[in-house]
Amino acid sequence: MRKNEQCVKRFLAGVLCAAFVLAGMTACGNTKGAEGSVIAVSKDGTVTDTIREPFDQDYYSQQELQDEVLKAVASYNSGMGNEAITVSKVQVDDGVTDVEMKYRSAEDYAAFNRETFFIGTPAQARLSGFDLNKVYTAVSDPSKTMGMAELFNTDGVLVLITDTSRKGTQVVQTIRKVADELVMYEQAGVIINRVPDESIVQYMDLGDLPVLSVIPSDSSLAEFDLKGENVFYLSDDAAIVRGAREALKKLEIL
Repeated sequence: MRKNEQCVKRFLAGVLCAAFVLAGMTACGNTKGAEGSVIAVSKDGTVTDTIREPFDQDYYSQQELQDEVLKAVASYNSGMGNEAITVSKVQVDDGVTDVEMKYRSAEDYAAFNRETFFIGTPAQARLSGFDLNKVYTAVSDPSKTMGMAELFNTDGVLVLITDTSRKGTQVVQTIRKVADELVMYEQAGVIINRVPDESIVQYMDLGDLPVLSVIPSDSSLAEFDLKGENVFYLSDDAAIVRGAREALKKLEIL
């Protein structure tokens, strides 16, 4: 099979099981560092805050420190639930205070410490109202920076698939609106699939989305589906393969 046709059929496999996915990103490891403090975020969304600060016994004792921490946590948990914050350790060793606290969520950390604290993808942060148009510096190497464009990876292509039904076109426009809020992409277009008559395409309300291809109803695809056969074995002349090829050419992928 020619390389281009392999590309077409890989794309086609995605078209046939098309789903719009906004991938969630789970942070793991250190997400915030301050002098004497390390915050780690686990895959389950819990936050562990480890604080190491010089301990000045002229102001208070170790017992007073422990009592104050436990009192503040108990007060918070009384309104938010007993497991919202747990205190793993409060101790003083060689003149250094070592406190470890585990928070049920980023929201609990933010509320208890009265700080802005967010865990999620750049898209989720943008949807939550954060201004991401800034320069970001890598923690491991301050010489490495990126802007908002790199953060969102703007090389993407948004391909939407619909049939000729009114509901299908409404879903496509809804997804487009959501995508405009959540992701950044350079190209977008619609593939209209299972079209019984091309003359009805002119009546479809797709807004300003360009039509990448119109794929007529294809009995060979239905046969392959019933037999459980792989679409890679469809004839290169099959209507759905030709439609996928046309879409890829318009996107300048082929």
